[in-house]
Amino acid sequence: MQSALSLFLAGEWFSGGSQLAGRGVVLLPIISAAIFVRSTVVACVALLYAFFGWALLTGRRQAWLAGFIAVLFSGIGVLILVAEQEPIWRIVGRAAIPVVILWYLLAPAGRELAHARGGS
Repeated sequence: MQSALSLFLAGEWFSGGSQLAGRGVVLLPIISAAIFVRSTVVACVALLYAFFGWALLTGRRQAWLAGFIAVLFSGIGVLILVAEQEPIWRIVGRAAIPVVILWYLLAPAGRELAHARGGS
């Protein structure tokens, strides 16, 4: 779910960035490049969440690392939302799933996953 919503958000940002790039004003291409970078990061985090889910379901040992990296980048995204003074519902909505995944990764079952020898 987190992956699908993040991919949707990245698509919205790509669309907004391409609209800004077509305007031709000097500052707008710089802003659109920043939007493209931000949407690329969000899309990569979405793919990390998808990989985490797949690796977790198939018992791969890479699941712990992929989940931790996705949570780390999501945490940075939440801090950016706080810095931009976004509404609290948006901050809580973007932080809920990473907090649950981090809790799982730090729980005994998640720590076992980090040291699993199965999968490749």
